[in-house]
Amino acid sequence: MELPPEDLTREVADFVRGHLTDLDLSERMIADNLGVSTAQLRDLAAATQFDLDRWIVAERLRLAHDALARQTVGWDPEQSRRWGFGNPSLFIEEFTTAYGISPSDWQQIASAEHPPDRPHHERP
Repeated sequence: MELPPEDLTREVADFVRGHLTDLDLSERMIADNLGVSTAQLRDLAAATQFDLDRWIVAERLRLAHDALARQTVGWDPEQSRRWGFGNPSLFIEEFTTAYGISPSDWQQIASAEHPPDRPHHERP
């Protein structure tokens, strides 16, 4: 039984969000897990003018952006694997394009603007 487009779209979004950090996340993986064909996913993307691959990248970048803002120590490009990017260089390029700043510069700025709370027993 074929799902209506809005239901399939919701299922795809839920699945992707649940597997965002999985390096193996792909159109094939999504289709297999949702019991649809890759052709159905492509048809859905065409009908809704939605680029699944770009959306996954954007969601991963949002995840990385938020995580880097909370990180208090310098970042290592290998951390990009945590957010589903198998290639650290590609991650840096995508992040810089999306946010206009490199991941390391963003992490430094964000941690300087929001330093971690000091333990109550420490005095300034």
